[in-house]
Amino acid sequence: MTGFLGYQIEIRSSYQCYFNSLEKKHYGKKARPKDKQEFRELVFSFLKSFESEGDAPVCHGRKMEFPKKVCSAGFLLYKKSWAKLPGLEGKSKCGRLIYLECTEQRLILPLCIYTHAEWEKQVSAKELTSLIVEAQGWAATRDSRQVRPGSL
Repeated sequence: MTGFLGYQIEIRSSYQCYFNSLEKKHYGKKARPKDKQEFRELVFSFLKSFESEGDAPVCHGRKMEFPKKVCSAGFLLYKKSWAKLPGLEGKSKCGRLIYLECTEQRLILPLCIYTHAEWEKQVSAKELTSLIVEAQGWAATRDSRQVRPGSL
């Protein structure tokens, strides 16, 4: 251990909308409460794993290319894949979470979460570009705001 603090996770409203939509669609009234709880634990434990101590986060996903015309300086883009989400079948069972790593600020910004039922491959380039630019803008102004520790 190096003694460095782990990365901080910041859940912003744009990601929360994706999460809530997926949860409502696939883990709503007809779903077993156990499946909903397992889904939440799967996602939150993945995100919380970045908060452990160390120099850099363990790569928890596949590195992605940035969309054209998006500045990538100081950021890395990843996609985490789950082959089977709890209680889901068919295209819905394959889950994906796209997140941005801000290396200089030791910050992880989840961008979106979805299943193959919503997006066969991934979110559209236009939507992904919008999410990245919004997150990068948020990160650029972050130092001027009070940030809550353990924002998950």
